[in-house]
Amino acid sequence: MKRGRLMKELLQNFQYIQRYSKDNLESLKIILQFLLVHQNISFKDKLLSVKERQIPKSFYRYLQSLNIEPILIDEKLNWKKILRSLGDLRVSLENIEKFIQAIALQKTILKFYDYVTPIEINTLILELLEIKKGESIYNPCCGMGSWIFSLKEWGKDCIIYGEDINEELIGIAKILASLAGVRESHFQVVDVLDISFSKDSKTFDKIFCHPPLTRQNLPNFKEDLRFIFLDNYSKIAPEIPFLAHSLAHFKTKAIFIIRSVLLYKDLGKKFCKYLISSRLLECVMELPKNIFPHQMGEFCLLVLSKENKKVLFMDFKSFCLKEGKYNRIINKEEILDLYFSKQNGTYSQLVSYELLNESYLKPSFYMQDTLMDNRVKLKEYLKACFRGQRIDTKDNKDLIECYDMGIKDFEDYGFTNTFGEYSLKTSSKKIQDIRLCPYDILLAIRGVNPKVAIIGEEIKDKIVIANAGILVLRLRDYAIAKALYLYFISKEGRKSLSEIYQDNNERIGEREIRNFCIPNNFLKDFQEKFENLCKESAFIKMHQQNIQSLLGFKE
Repeated sequence: MKRGRLMKELLQNFQYIQRYSKDNLESLKIILQFLLVHQNISFKDKLLSVKERQIPKSFYRYLQSLNIEPILIDEKLNWKKILRSLGDLRVSLENIEKFIQAIALQKTILKFYDYVTPIEINTLILELLEIKKGESIYNPCCGMGSWIFSLKEWGKDCIIYGEDINEELIGIAKILASLAGVRESHFQVVDVLDISFSKDSKTFDKIFCHPPLTRQNLPNFKEDLRFIFLDNYSKIAPEIPFLAHSLAHFKTKAIFIIRSVLLYKDLGKKFCKYLISSRLLECVMELPKNIFPHQMGEFCLLVLSKENKKVLFMDFKSFCLKEGKYNRIINKEEILDLYFSKQNGTYSQLVSYELLNESYLKPSFYMQDTLMDNRVKLKEYLKACFRGQRIDTKDNKDLIECYDMGIKDFEDYGFTNTFGEYSLKTSSKKIQDIRLCPYDILLAIRGVNPKVAIIGEEIKDKIVIANAGILVLRLRDYAIAKALYLYFISKEGRKSLSEIYQDNNERIGEREIRNFCIPNNFLKDFQEKFENLCKESAFIKMHQQNIQSLLGFKE
């Protein structure tokens, strides 16, 4: 409750301050100044006890003692009202981080989105960097510096260096570093692409760079050693000079956010060739679409380190959740596990340098579903995919007979036409939406050895609901369903399915099955095989029944 109230107070105060500021960046800096004062409860109380309406000079002196250059506040602004509105609310780092994200990535009308990276991306990158105590972290286009909050406790003992050409942004970054309790930080207003800056030979342990996509001028770039491999630098690839500058100060590990087009078009050809020849490329992660406001293109994370023998390509385009207008990246822990394990799987592929195509470094090219592998993702053939559910009877109106389908009802081979006992359930649209249909394929959600079934025609006049431990696949037509069922129970198919279960803690979900890769030729000669399978299955059932009768289990 307090968290919601705090966010409301911060947003309302920000809107109030806007009336007395020259622009939105100044408004943000002023409210952050108030938050710094709010952190010091005794000092805040002392300020509020002052009878004068004008803000005391001690307010500004306190900020200067924190190495913050304060902005003078308009005399008409009711500063006491702002401090009192925060009351005794505890403003945590998480609260401030979410406030920055809200005004930058949700209220895009403020146009802060070019200066802030989403929380999930910040957290992912800083954990991928494996930052250790005492290491130096450098960001050559640091923006507001909100990524500092994602350092959490283990990052406070690091030395942070941030640079930006925008003086207002550097001012905000300094305040955020102070709010976050960073022990040593160095932020300065610098044009890192200026040729005079190339003389700085300082290196940093870790580098994080999310380059701006505005056009940059590179005077005399051919004379600057940082850009020696940018013979054909183009203004439509503005991030490349920032990457080149970062590499000149690179010591151990660096991570860049770049547009995917730089990995497979002429825009970044020279840069990619340099990364490969220097063996600096460690990992390329393809991110979900639409996670950066007003940027509809595809983006990747580029992980660089030294003396690599292989490159890990990772495709996380499906690892997202839609929130408002934009997507938010999810499953961070799964991404980290795949990265640190450096294994081949549904979303990752480890490729030796000798097999790299320097003209095409996009992850999807090296994944299992490429044309080279003659495979295609299952989602291309799916009409629907959903999990079975438990249906409760809410009242005694409009009751209908519903059969339950459990894993124990799966036939070993051929069609499954038997179901559990029926019970009366309240008729609803939900039941009609999830009832099983002929030729639906069912998969057990958990396990190591995949359990698979295909539903037969006898279900047509019955309402059968799969239980919550079953994943239901509805294919585009009956022929595809039969062919897919054959593939699933084949030696190759079972092995591939088993690997998916094992890679996902002995379970399979909608995302995994939609991205499951199957051979392009799985439809070849399936009809005769399927009919023969059904015949053999019928013989097996008949013999089993005869054995049961012979042994007295059936009369």
